[in-house]
Amino acid sequence: MLCLQYSEGFLSNIIAVRFAMTKGDGDFPDEAQFTEDEKADIRSCLTLSLNWDHDELSIDNVNITSVEFIYDGINHYGDQRFGYWFENGCLNGYPAPIISFTVDKDVNRDEFLRAIWSSSMILKSESMEEPFYAEDQNGYSEILDDDQLEDWDDELQEFGLAVPEAGFVTVEFPDGLPVGGYQLSAKAFAIDPKRE
Repeated sequence: MLCLQYSEGFLSNIIAVRFAMTKGDGDFPDEAQFTEDEKADIRSCLTLSLNWDHDELSIDNVNITSVEFIYDGINHYGDQRFGYWFENGCLNGYPAPIISFTVDKDVNRDEFLRAIWSSSMILKSESMEEPFYAEDQNGYSEILDDDQLEDWDDELQEFGLAVPEAGFVTVEFPDGLPVGGYQLSAKAFAIDPKRE
């Protein structure tokens, strides 16, 4: 079972966010813009851009010291509308990663969400001239509590997308996640769609 051990009230130094990157900037590509290899493993076309605007916080000098990927938000399953999949000549879905952030001070969770909210998933195949930026332009991203995380874990296990045996994919930032942001290839954190 996943457990974040929230501090009392709305303050915490470990905050799980489910992003809902349902809209975007740029032209959404169709299936013809992807090679067969890219369609087989769309991770090669995706980069997560974590945008960190610490000015949204009411306290100063807060650093994100690590990010932990609970769900990559890319692998589609069941009849969900999120994740990416190809069907009827079209790329469908949107990224919805679940990421647990650790910060070096207790912060207001709502403020933290505003500070990280503008993160995006950058989609660019070899043939695309310009990337498509999947973003949350509607404010659908949310903070998850322990009960919600447990529900997500149960669902992901049911579809074989739960935490790999090696554990969560974690990226450490000893000096803090760079102000302004950090980019990470999806191959570094997303489950291989060709796994057995």
